[in-house]
Amino acid sequence: MSAEKRKSKSDVDMGGLGKAFHFTRDDLAANRAGYMSRAQQFQIYGITRQLFGWLVNNTFATTVFGKPRSIEAFTGTVRKIQSSRTVVMWRGGSHGGGNNYNEITHDYVIQLTAQDNRDVSFYVTEKQYNAIPSQVEITLYYDPLDEQILSVEPPYKLDD
Repeated sequence: MSAEKRKSKSDVDMGGLGKAFHFTRDDLAANRAGYMSRAQQFQIYGITRQLFGWLVNNTFATTVFGKPRSIEAFTGTVRKIQSSRTVVMWRGGSHGGGNNYNEITHDYVIQLTAQDNRDVSFYVTEKQYNAIPSQVEITLYYDPLDEQILSVEPPYKLDD
């Protein structure tokens, strides 16, 4: 039996957004209810989902992590901001034989603007930046402590 067949429907990533932001149906359901899923808590604390997946619904998880962390939701229209900058780096030895070189870095930002003109912004990876639609209204679930996006819900329904 393949690994894909062994997975429950709730453990399968949710399309391009799920793969880019690393969330599942169970994660999204927990986020909609206002808290972080156990799997997301494990991930935040550096424990991989694959290795400790069996602990997610175990009483051990409740004992170690206590009550699930609360999260926040923000609904707004997406604005994508990409910028590039040149960083001058110095590479060389202690005897003056170093070289300067320029490196171009890219910053990817997702900004959501609510109807009351409040904004939230997040730095994201290039993969996340490319996966999220622009100029549409979405709901973004995030951890306010770590300022990390947990899941994203587009205007269309993600559930089957």
